[in-house]
Amino acid sequence: MDSRPPARVHSRREVRRPARRERHRRNEGGDDQLLQAVPAALRVERMTYDRMALLNAWDALLLGMLYLAFQASQFIFAEHWFSTD
Repeated sequence: MDSRPPARVHSRREVRRPARRERHRRNEGGDDQLLQAVPAALRVERMTYDRMALLNAWDALLLGMLYLAFQASQFIFAEHWFSTD
């Protein structure tokens, strides 16, 4: 008599599960995204509680928009003979 256990017949669903789990794990990103998200969340939290950090971020945003507006004006009004030369 054979002492081996009877062979188990796998259904298609059981065969696909490991591949599906692997694909899901790849899409989720794993721990790497968590390690990147925590410092970003801490920076945002610091900006909401520290008024000086919030003021610096607001000032940088406004100055950046002002700079881009003046840089873009040369291209916008070039057709109307406006130039800085």
